[in-house]
Amino acid sequence: MILRSLLAVAAGFAAFVFAGGAQAQTWHRADTHHFVVYSNGGEKNLEDFAHKVEKFDALMRLAFNRQPEEHPNRLTIYLLNSAASVDDLTGPKRQNIAGFYRADPEGSFAVANREKPANVWDLDGQTVLFHEYAHHFMYRNFPVPVPAWYSEGFAEYAGTADFRRDGTWEWGKFAEHRLYSLGLGPKIPIRSLLTEQPSGTPERVSAFYGWAWALTHMLYRSEDNGEQITRYVARLAEGVDPLVAAEAEFGDLDALEKRLDKYVRGKTTFFRSAEPINYLSDVKVTRLSEYDSALVELGLQRRTFYKPERTREELTALTRRPDATAEAFYQLAALEFTAAHSEEAKPQYDFTAAESAVDQALKLQPDHVLANVLKGNILLEPFDHADDPDDALWARSRKFYAAANRADPLHPLPLYKFANSFIREGKQNAQVGSAMQEAFLGAPEANELRYGLANFYASEGEFDRAIELLKVIAGNPHYGSGAREYIAELEKRRDGRGGNEAEGETELTVVRVDPDDDE
Repeated sequence: MILRSLLAVAAGFAAFVFAGGAQAQTWHRADTHHFVVYSNGGEKNLEDFAHKVEKFDALMRLAFNRQPEEHPNRLTIYLLNSAASVDDLTGPKRQNIAGFYRADPEGSFAVANREKPANVWDLDGQTVLFHEYAHHFMYRNFPVPVPAWYSEGFAEYAGTADFRRDGTWEWGKFAEHRLYSLGLGPKIPIRSLLTEQPSGTPERVSAFYGWAWALTHMLYRSEDNGEQITRYVARLAEGVDPLVAAEAEFGDLDALEKRLDKYVRGKTTFFRSAEPINYLSDVKVTRLSEYDSALVELGLQRRTFYKPERTREELTALTRRPDATAEAFYQLAALEFTAAHSEEAKPQYDFTAAESAVDQALKLQPDHVLANVLKGNILLEPFDHADDPDDALWARSRKFYAAANRADPLHPLPLYKFANSFIREGKQNAQVGSAMQEAFLGAPEANELRYGLANFYASEGEFDRAIELLKVIAGNPHYGSGAREYIAELEKRRDGRGGNEAEGETELTVVRVDPDDDE
């Protein structure tokens, strides 16, 4: 049965062609408290989905005692018609991806699909989205270092949540999409599970996720409801060896392994409530025009590097219309900016097309946040590629970063770019620290902002603060290796200079930057 279902899924992928410019689609937009959701499907389906993701956010906050954010940096979700359409966005090689998430200082986003799973072993779009949102939620609410098994086990555990039309909701259900790996995949020894990254063959990586889910599920469904995990993570944060911390909280590791083996062969339980969950239920759905529908789709293709030449042609066509918008010019400028950096660009680092498009965007909408940021970025490119850049460009770029900040004081990217320009220039400014910290708090999931703040701490001699910031992502199986390498470098620098860390924490407020403040 498993083989037949896998063949059916593969056939579905092979038959799919991404719906691009030749086949126009109508998109809808749903605005909620924590999310902006775009869908190329029906309005009612989108409305139901928007309520569901807000319910999931509320459930996560209920489970982990976190209050809703008053002014959240909302996550954007693109909801496509099938798993194959999502997979097609990721490139020419079929990876069987049903959904994905990208942490980005421009604005983090996730892509999911509406397709119903073919069988219990199939990974559906909702499960993938909930898995990825669990990571997003963790980075925003639990700034502590966790190992790979718990990072992924936690996301797998949360990802099986479900909400029914009668108000019933379920939490901690069995991860049926991991059945195959747990039953027929390689066994991951407990000491390897607790200390290693998922690596090796695809079968072993999948098995790692399965066993990570099983251990997390077992510990959360124990009598203390996961308090052991909380104490274990606290020990790790104190620098205790992972195996020592595990044995202190979970008991003898050989006994733990036997207990886990027995658990996956037994009958698992989950939590079900007939009491409707209390959530922020205000959802507004808007039908987008043909123009805006095309722009949403092309914007997604631009951000995922999908067929850039065709995307450029279609964006250019939108900018040539008499009703062309600032957003269309911005999307074209952002694509041209990326293209100018590619090795295939001839000449490379020629930003003429990007600057022309972004100037048009700013002419139509002077307070366009991301267009102002991009203009500032373009102005600073000579410091990376020219022999004798004009130092006056530093101040000119900051005018645009400050304009973006005035347009949206809570957007993290203008703050980060403004502060980072001083670090790049090697110039002191009283606003740099607070701007860097506030930018990071706006999108702690975005590694560029995390590394930026770590670099600032290191430049101030506060190596321990920089290291603690990077430890949070060091256990991530997807991009933790770079953090681990940088931590080792910072430890060497710290030990060579002696301790110089600052005491206490800095009190943060919303930052408004002044481009003329050069003290």
